[in-house]
Amino acid sequence: MRSKVYNVQKMKPDDWLNFSKFSDKYYHDHNYKKYKRLPANHHNLNILWTKIKELLIVTANKNVPCSFRSSEDRLPKPKCLTTCYSALNKLNYILLKFRTKLITQSLWSDDPEWASIKDTVNTIINEHQVDPVDLPAQIHKDNVRSIKKLLLATYKLIYHKARLERSRLEQSQIQYNIKLRCSNYDNDLTKMIDSILNREKKRIVLDRLLYTDPVHGNVLITDADTIKQHVAHHFQQFALPQTNPPPMNDRWTQQYRPKSYIKEEWYQSIMDPPTWEEWQVTIQSLPNDKACGPSKLHNEFYKHASPQVAQLVWQMAKMCF
Repeated sequence: MRSKVYNVQKMKPDDWLNFSKFSDKYYHDHNYKKYKRLPANHHNLNILWTKIKELLIVTANKNVPCSFRSSEDRLPKPKCLTTCYSALNKLNYILLKFRTKLITQSLWSDDPEWASIKDTVNTIINEHQVDPVDLPAQIHKDNVRSIKKLLLATYKLIYHKARLERSRLEQSQIQYNIKLRCSNYDNDLTKMIDSILNREKKRIVLDRLLYTDPVHGNVLITDADTIKQHVAHHFQQFALPQTNPPPMNDRWTQQYRPKSYIKEEWYQSIMDPPTWEEWQVTIQSLPNDKACGPSKLHNEFYKHASPQVAQLVWQMAKMCF
């Protein structure tokens, strides 16, 4: 199953400005103003949420770059990382020719081989855009150790670049797995739970079942569908208590009674709807670059929606109180 993934990390300030303008245009073109007059009830709350989600999804499809990814896909290694590994292998092979033992014995590459090595090193430097090095035309005992230092410096630069790219890949994999788990939460709860518990699915095949019937006594069942029904019924009823629970004792009855030192006025405003200022602070404090969950709506969508859309989202929030 393929799902759409929005790449909000690629959005620039101008892109978010276009996002806000498009959401405002969609709001007016589809007469969303009429939804502001809806009375607060459960039915209208569902209508409002559906319309807000539709507006933000359409706006995101028009303004936010996205890609389609299967839940079975694995995140490939980026080319910049694989080229770093390839360059490190080449440089490591070259540095083996400059081992201390070989330098002490005056054993180093001849002129044709050194020319080929220089071409390889210069190609790596140009490809990875690291600091260039001035390699001499020939190797002799006076410059062989300085050549080794230059090659080591280039190796270290490529190595640190590879570490940085590896760190970026790990962050991408973390985000990918978060989105994959949210996708499983929406479409396959069993797979999500298996992923969280890091377990493999194991099956027990029951091809025969001995069932005690109250009328016919012991009955051997071999039909697969009938066996499934009996097994499901068994596990649904197995954990149910056979007797009524005992009454709560006096200690816990006293514990759950209203307390005289707790004043009711402390909680009078707890269910008051948030003010516009409180709502704005809450929305703007939401973290960026987080998994959107089954709704497909990122926190950035709410932050950068037009003021009219933000007012509508606030109205929806107030309906929940």
